[in-house]
Amino acid sequence: MQESAQRALKDMRLAQSPILETITIVGSATLYLAHGLPVDCRQLEEAARYVLRYGYGGQARQLLRLPGLEDLLPSSPYVALRQTFSSFGGHSQDGY
Repeated sequence: MQESAQRALKDMRLAQSPILETITIVGSATLYLAHGLPVDCRQLEEAARYVLRYGYGGQARQLLRLPGLEDLLPSSPYVALRQTFSSFGGHSQDGY
């Protein structure tokens, strides 16, 4: 699973698409955490910066729902995510 996720991320970087890269990073982090695998915090921070730079609301919502996000991201991007996307309800149960 980890190798497949890394290959997908490499392909997204080659495509030079910040949204595809962000989707891949956030999706991989979600799977990793669900299976008790370590998350690459640098990649997660990169995704958070893309979310903040480009206003990717759906990915912001997914990031804010990750368990322990405050421990996975440095304080600055975590606080910025919470402040910028607080109206998105990161911990709601609606599945979006």
